[in-house]
Amino acid sequence: MKANPLVLTIGLAIAATGIAILFVPGTFESMSMLSRDRRGEAAVRVGNQARLDGDRDPAFLDMLIDLNREYGDSTSEAAAIDDYLAKHPNDLGVLRKAVAYYENMQDNAALTAMLERVVALSKSPADIEKLARIYRLWGQFDKERKLLLANRQAKLSQAMAVRLGEYLLEDNEPGLAIASLEPVVDVPGETRSDARALLFDILVRDGKTAQAAEHAARWVNAGLRPAEQALFVLSLAAAGDDNAARTLASKLPDDPAGRSNLAWELVGEGRLDIARTVVNEWMAHADPATTLKAARLYVEIAGSINEFHSVYQDIHRGLTDGDESGVARAMILTRLLYEIYGYDSIANVRPLLDARQFALQPLLGAALSNEELNPSATRYFLLSTDLARLDPAEALLWAGLAKTNFKVAELADELAARWRSGTLAPALVPFFRETAVRAGMPDPAFGDPRLSSQIFALPGAKGAPG
Repeated sequence: MKANPLVLTIGLAIAATGIAILFVPGTFESMSMLSRDRRGEAAVRVGNQARLDGDRDPAFLDMLIDLNREYGDSTSEAAAIDDYLAKHPNDLGVLRKAVAYYENMQDNAALTAMLERVVALSKSPADIEKLARIYRLWGQFDKERKLLLANRQAKLSQAMAVRLGEYLLEDNEPGLAIASLEPVVDVPGETRSDARALLFDILVRDGKTAQAAEHAARWVNAGLRPAEQALFVLSLAAAGDDNAARTLASKLPDDPAGRSNLAWELVGEGRLDIARTVVNEWMAHADPATTLKAARLYVEIAGSINEFHSVYQDIHRGLTDGDESGVARAMILTRLLYEIYGYDSIANVRPLLDARQFALQPLLGAALSNEELNPSATRYFLLSTDLARLDPAEALLWAGLAKTNFKVAELADELAARWRSGTLAPALVPFFRETAVRAGMPDPAFGDPRLSSQIFALPGAKGAPG
């Protein structure tokens, strides 16, 4: 049977129309193509009209929210958000877009409501903290408190952990407060000092002074300021745990200036006994120069409050216990008392001093023997002094005593011998030249190039370069 041309034509037309319909893009695809072609305004017009016509496809609405934010208007953006959340209320991605929208619109009530929904679903520390800050900003402290307490297991930031710790302390929950603070006290940050101080305070209040001291001792090596350390030491002492206080005081800052500051801070609060712990620990393993510096600090601190009892205790113990290091420290303290406060300041320990102790501080032995009118002992200790290690003040003392206890020629010979052996301190070179000339010898500087260079290297020497 021969096909009817009209029927065939109509059939082909219907088929073509059907195929054309299949290839017409939907709203989502149209928006995507327009957006890809950088025709955002056209894309958002198509989308907003489709939404008004009832399109509620999730992918379409999600894209429409973003397009309205960039190319459309806030009313259409809010409408797209509401339409989406009406059918999918627990979609975190769109809830976060709603948060961003209301934050941009500065609608605090709606922003807070959206964040509360986000937090309920996400339990994210970042979301919790954002909501807590908004509560606090608007004075809603009861809500902030309830939020933080309900989420105390979350890994909160240092600042928020401090807030939580304060609330827990108010609720008389020291154990929970400690648990919230311990993970953050070693994290660098602007609120680290606050976190440390709060944790320390809670531990002390809870009777855990040893644990508090352990934490603080660790912090000394992690940037704890001497003033903070002193405050912690004093808190332990005030709590009745002097042992913990001394243990913490003996944990010295790396910086010598910090050690000095720590001692002065403690003395300023009337605790010379604990400041002594700082100084003794400082001296325990120090080189001679550092030991002298620490001991001088101790004596000056005692003098500043006119309280020398502990200094005399340390001297007496050091001289009588027989320990070599203790004797050495006792003699340094004795020397400094004499240098700063004179002979009367050591009169009560003078009977304990003999040649064995003076061998550690021969210049002190020489000075005391001179005051006691014992020239032979004075000469002996002057000759026993290591002239290679004298500082300018010690050189001045040695020279003054030597002038009155040796003949000029004898003294010139002694100084020349020390020079030749390389054991004459630079600070004594001018005195050596002066003594040599007084003894009728040529100025040694003109016969020894080494001596000339030594003289010119002295600060303030005439003819020195510069």
